Amino acid sequence: MIPEERPEAGKPGAPEAWPPLDVSIVTHNSAEHLATLLGSLAEQAACDIVRVTFVDNASSDDTVAVLLDAQLRYRKTFAAFEVLTNSRNVGFGAAHNRGIGEGSAPFVLILNPDTRLEANCLARLLRTAAADDSRIAAWEPRQVPYEHPKKYDPVTMATTWCSAAALLMRRSAFEDVGGFDARIFLYCEDVDLSWRLRRKGWRLRYVPAACVRHDTYEFAHQIKPVQAVQTLLGSLHLRNRYGSLADVLRGYEVFLRSLLAPPLFKGHRKATLLAGGRYLRNFLHFWERHKPSDVGFFDRLDFAPMRLGAFHQVTSSEDPRERPLVSILVRSIGRQEQLRRALTTIANQTYGNLEVVLVEDGPATLAGLVNSLTDLAINYVPLGTRHGRCHAGNVAMQAASGQYLGFLDEDDELFADHVEQLVACLASTGARAAYSTAFEVPTEWNERHEIVREGPCEVVFDRPFTFIELSVRNFMPTCCVLFERSLYKECGGFDLALDRQEDWNLWLRFAMHAGRFARIRKTTSLYRVPLPEDDRASRQKAMLQYYEKARASHQDVVFALPAEELSADYRTLLECHADGHGRPWPLQKPTPESRTRRWTRAPIRILRKALGLART
Repeated sequence: MIPEERPEAGKPGAPEAWPPLDVSIVTHNSAEHLATLLGSLAEQAACDIVRVTFVDNASSDDTVAVLLDAQLRYRKTFAAFEVLTNSRNVGFGAAHNRGIGEGSAPFVLILNPDTRLEANCLARLLRTAAADDSRIAAWEPRQVPYEHPKKYDPVTMATTWCSAAALLMRRSAFEDVGGFDARIFLYCEDVDLSWRLRRKGWRLRYVPAACVRHDTYEFAHQIKPVQAVQTLLGSLHLRNRYGSLADVLRGYEVFLRSLLAPPLFKGHRKATLLAGGRYLRNFLHFWERHKPSDVGFFDRLDFAPMRLGAFHQVTSSEDPRERPLVSILVRSIGRQEQLRRALTTIANQTYGNLEVVLVEDGPATLAGLVNSLTDLAINYVPLGTRHGRCHAGNVAMQAASGQYLGFLDEDDELFADHVEQLVACLASTGARAAYSTAFEVPTEWNERHEIVREGPCEVVFDRPFTFIELSVRNFMPTCCVLFERSLYKECGGFDLALDRQEDWNLWLRFAMHAGRFARIRKTTSLYRVPLPEDDRASRQKAMLQYYEKARASHQDVVFALPAEELSADYRTLLECHADGHGRPWPLQKPTPESRTRRWTRAPIRILRKALGLART
């Protein structure tokens, strides 16, 4: 039953000058979701100036009847409530074009029927939009429980494409590019819209503090036949429109692999062949607009670099659990532009109870930067003279007042939910330290410590916690770990004899005292390494030199492990090496060839040879 009206109590305050808003929702056999969606929309602040338009794509259930009933129930809740129907299913994009075309508000909110807006979602989106540059075209909220894993810029919050499952758009931008391409029936129409916007100079923004619950999967790693086939077809279309000739040809390779691989579901091959026929019928529509540009990105069926954690159940920014104070410890040697980026990513955190302890290893040169960042609580501690990384880190831990501590070097960056997810992990597991994964990003800097260019990002360390591996090498980059401050009090800080590998030594002592670290397999941060070959070689040489010193420094570390626990660690290592998690080391077990490669390697080899494609 759809609730009668929204309650007034506890409503978040609306912005003083909230612009009119059109909401467009496309339905197809969606009756079961509508009560939840409309209830959440009615709970948003100032919904009385929201105009809601539903476009039904020829549902065969009672969706339209439910909508007509809701139209009466919500007549006083929204500024308008309109129900449009199509005699046939015209597709997601075409239906939204019709729904959006019915309105005139400067902003449009696109929603899937199986979404639910969390408290303050709309207010946060609109406040962000009101404060943003006029060339920002779209604002994408974070989806929960499964956040979309595409990489975004944690400093500017720019994203290369936005999911249209929930998306706030500037109407003028939507109309500037002609809306969705109606030839893309379902899936990838949002990627295409995003890339057409970017090609015309518009920018896209991610707003993870605004959360939308999206019931897109019934369980983790679910394979949905329509999604699998339509994404494959959409990838072929997008390669034609935005990719190079090599991208187009690699798309054919992806198609052939999908066709020849063991079926993912009943009727997989037939559906793939039918998709190939639709691709050929629409070939000229996309090819005649074929303008290779730098807005496109293709990695098999992905359209952006992907972070790990697609099916990690994220904690929402509206989670009611207690939020203890977290101290982020930053060591700096005065590189202001690097530091500005790092501090901005802390300011972008969705976790609301943070302090920054900034220790400058040398004379005080950062006061101006610190004073300009009014959104952060910063405890600035200049040391006056250079004492080294370890001393600076120990000063930071001593000065911190948070229940949990985490390090962030001035050239590292955090994705917006880094603290939020690690605190949730610590709370749910009872562990005293937790870690996630991070991108390694080869980077070249200029003399002002601004980024000149970046190499491809990669998750180098994707390892479960085992005492065996931790005794051999460090697999937890400094920025990935959040730990109880009490561990510093009990175990001491960094070994002052180490200028590299100091974090490895610290993690070993923490583990000896507190036991296993908890782990979330989600990419929540990035650290940078030199891109120029000479600088990279120098760094690697220094790391190897300090590796032996670090090993010698923890010779007295003793782990008291039962035999069964030690055996479990060894089995875990063998399994994760077989799965190819992270870079190999001497215990590597050969990775078995997948069934897909066995089925497709001969046809693919022939195709590559015929087309002259190099391996990628």
